[in-house]
Amino acid sequence: MRGVDVITKFKGEQCPVCSERFADADDVVVCPECGTPHHRSCYLGNGDCANGSRHAEGGFEWKSRLAGIITVLEERERRDESERARLREEEEKREAEDFEKRVIYGVSRAEFAAYMGISVNTYEYKLKIAHIRKISVNFFAGLLMPFYQFYKGMRLFGALMTFFVFLIYLPTVLYANFNIDLLYKFLISCFGTPETASSFLSSVQFAVCILLVFFNDYVYLRFCAVKIKKIRKNHPEGGDGYYEELRARGAPSIGRAFADAFAVSLFLAAAVFAFVVAFFPNAATGG
Repeated sequence: MRGVDVITKFKGEQCPVCSERFADADDVVVCPECGTPHHRSCYLGNGDCANGSRHAEGGFEWKSRLAGIITVLEERERRDESERARLREEEEKREAEDFEKRVIYGVSRAEFAAYMGISVNTYEYKLKIAHIRKISVNFFAGLLMPFYQFYKGMRLFGALMTFFVFLIYLPTVLYANFNIDLLYKFLISCFGTPETASSFLSSVQFAVCILLVFFNDYVYLRFCAVKIKKIRKNHPEGGDGYYEELRARGAPSIGRAFADAFAVSLFLAAAVFAFVVAFFPNAATGG
C-alpha cells in the first residue's frame, strides 16, 4: 500500500471498508494492485484490499465514483458558458445593428462616419457615449484647446475658446505691453495680490479645459449633425456624390487648424491694439 494526498485526489470518495467519505485530514492509502483507496487503519484492520477478491479477475482497476459526475458537471458548465457567450454575442450584434439603424439628431450613423472621416466602427463607442450619456473622455480636446477644435473644423467653437483664453490674460497683456494697469489693479483689488489673481485665472482656464475633456465629443456630435443637415440639402437624392462631399467637408485638417488659430489670434491682437489706440493713445505710442 502507499499513502496519497486525499485533498487533491480522493476527497468525497468512500472507503470500501467503513463506507465513510474521505476528508481533508484523513490518512489514505491505495492498493498497489488496483488503486482502491482506504483509510490506513481500515486497510490494516482488513488485512488486505477490500477488492482483493477481484484481483484474480485480471485487469481490475478501481474507478472513481465521482469522476463521471464531475465530468458531467464540467461539461454542463462548458455548455452553459458557451450559451452565455452566444447570448452576449447576439446581444452585442443586436445593439450594433440597432445603433446603425438609429437616427441621431436626424442624422444616420453612416453620415456621421463619412463626415467625421472614420470607419463606422472606429468611433462607435465614443459616439454612443457622447449621445447617450453626454459625457465622454477626450484629453486632446482639453489639452490642445483651441487647436483641437480648429483641427476638427469647429471654427466658431474654437474661436470662442480662443477669445475666452484671451480674456483671461487680457489684464496682464495690457499691463505688460502697454502699461495699462486698469484691469490689472481691478483684479488685485478683488484677490488681494497678483499671485492670487493669477492663480484664480489659471484655475478658471483649467476648469474650462476639464469641461472640454468631458463634453467636447458631445458638442462635436451636435456640430456634425448641423453641418451634415446643411450639406444634405444640396443632395436630396443622396448617392456617392453626397458622401464624397461629407468626407471632403468634414475631414480634420492640421493646416486648417494652424490657419484658423493664426487668423483668430491676429484678429484679437488687432482688436487689442485698436482698443488701446482708441482709448489710451498715449500708451499706444509709448508716451
